[in-house]
Amino acid sequence: MRTHLTLLTLTLTASLAAAQSTAPSAMPAPSPASPAAQTASPAKPATPGAIVDVPAGHWARAGVTLLIQKGLILGYPDGTFRGNQAITRYEAAAIFARLLSQGVFQLPGVQAQLTPADLDVLARAITELAAQIVTINTRLTDVVTDVDDVKARLGVVEGTLQQVVGVAATKSDVDAVAAQAATKTDLAAVQAGAASAEQVQALEARVAALEAEKAALQAKAAQDQAAAAVSAKAAEPKPGDLPNVTFRPDAPANAYVGGGVQKSLVDGVGYSAVLGLQQVAGGFGVQAAADFNSSARLYSAQANVTRPFGGADALFQPYVGLGGGVLVSPDRQSGASAADGFVSALGGVNYAFTDTLKVFVELDGRYYLSRKGAGTGLADGSAGGLGGGVRLGAKLTF
Repeated sequence: MRTHLTLLTLTLTASLAAAQSTAPSAMPAPSPASPAAQTASPAKPATPGAIVDVPAGHWARAGVTLLIQKGLILGYPDGTFRGNQAITRYEAAAIFARLLSQGVFQLPGVQAQLTPADLDVLARAITELAAQIVTINTRLTDVVTDVDDVKARLGVVEGTLQQVVGVAATKSDVDAVAAQAATKTDLAAVQAGAASAEQVQALEARVAALEAEKAALQAKAAQDQAAAAVSAKAAEPKPGDLPNVTFRPDAPANAYVGGGVQKSLVDGVGYSAVLGLQQVAGGFGVQAAADFNSSARLYSAQANVTRPFGGADALFQPYVGLGGGVLVSPDRQSGASAADGFVSALGGVNYAFTDTLKVFVELDGRYYLSRKGAGTGLADGSAGGLGGGVRLGAKLTF
């Protein structure tokens, strides 16, 4: 039970933040049998201005004022909050009942931070809390029954004592008659009254037995209460049994690294590697890519500024990019390596296979600024021209 109370308390901060924008619902009236702590008398409710034991400047005053304004915790009838006093299980149940009656867990702000599994854990925690309260109420009912039985026995004792008082008065009258006259008639009356003295002794013995029985019943009631407290404490889960509740991060993954295959318009299939950031500033990101084809001796590196479209959690996320790079390929004349610069334009789409793994396909359009290497695929006699290729692969986001 203490575990679930801890879990509920962990979510109370987010619930109160959402509840600040919602008008509080009508609170259920406190039960007359509920504990006095944290429950104000309906005839004299406490208000934030009436709290006399939380001074101005106290680190917790703002929190106390908010809880009382929302009706989640009520002060004592004398205007005090008693912040250092321990909270009971009944008081905790009353606080969470008020919280649930406001429908705080149904607010969009709270549901956005909790997964369905988390809400299920909270529901089961509240159900177990209610079951524990029913069990405690049943045990308290048994104790009250025992106390009522003791009261009934005490009533019998009181009746017996009244009889003893009456007999004692009779004995006094007999003694007075014996002192005033010693006639045979009076003596006979005194002898008859001797039987009353024996009755008094018998009643005194009975009273002593009833007093002992009363003490035994009181001791048994105290033992039952102690046993109920021990059983309730033993039923509480240990700190190591806390449920593993996780919350979704506020910010999605931003960086990524990946690779795949690349096909240019000139040569066969090569390999490609990419890395970058989805968001850097103003909705724009960056991406670097390297392509190589060992059989054709083609190598290229480029960098692009990218602009993704759609939400970060979308299943498909298209993007475009603009940048430049350099291509190294065999020289047309000598066969040695030659470098050609180019301006690039990207167009692609990411498919969210999982939360961290994305599959992508990308078109890489290039405008070569020269045609020294054979990898450009440009015709003889041209100073530059269009080229490009396509990439297919996967990205790992983190």
